[in-house]
Amino acid sequence: MTLIPTSGNDLTVTITKVGRRSQIDNVEISFTTSPDPGGRETISLFVTRRANLLGGEADVHLEALIPAAISYELNLSTLNGRIEVRQLHGSVLVADTLNGAIVLNEVEFDDIQAETSNGRVNGVIRAKEVQIETNNGAIDLIASGGGDYDLRTLNGPISVTLRESTGIRVDATTTNGRVDWIGGPAGQSPNRLVAELQGMPETETITLLLRAVNGNITIQTIG
Repeated sequence: MTLIPTSGNDLTVTITKVGRRSQIDNVEISFTTSPDPGGRETISLFVTRRANLLGGEADVHLEALIPAAISYELNLSTLNGRIEVRQLHGSVLVADTLNGAIVLNEVEFDDIQAETSNGRVNGVIRAKEVQIETNNGAIDLIASGGGDYDLRTLNGPISVTLRESTGIRVDATTTNGRVDWIGGPAGQSPNRLVAELQGMPETETITLLLRAVNGNITIQTIG
């Protein structure tokens, strides 16, 4: 599933089914639209798979070109597959997949929630509230602006790169690994760091709550 911004005013969705004829015929795709009292329109897309006696399932690939000028509330969910969102903005972005990566490329939302059971989460983001969790995969973010970030992984490293001279509060712990703040304060132990740096006057503060079980945690800043 990939969401791509476009300069136009139309929503274009391309859905591709890949597999044998018997597999493709057992996949049904439908959608509904419903306006809300605020004048917005909710679009829901459903993929239904019937039992295939010959075995196997078709792959379904979705690519949506959506107007970049609109502020969105996005709720994206898939059982087996990658979710990618590029250069969109809005109030809420929820991305949830069972087996697949989540990629958030130059997105700006008030609230970002991303969860995958088997896959990595990569992003270049700006948000006020961020919750990201994966059981088996890395988390690798480039963040700008202030906000509260809660990042957790069971098996994999966490890397956070900050792009601006923000104030930084860090509470980072890993069970089996190291915590390193490149150019920042040392930790209380190799796998535990609680520290704070003041930003430039009038800048925002970013709070990082980072938790890993099997993996290293790395924090760094760039100009």
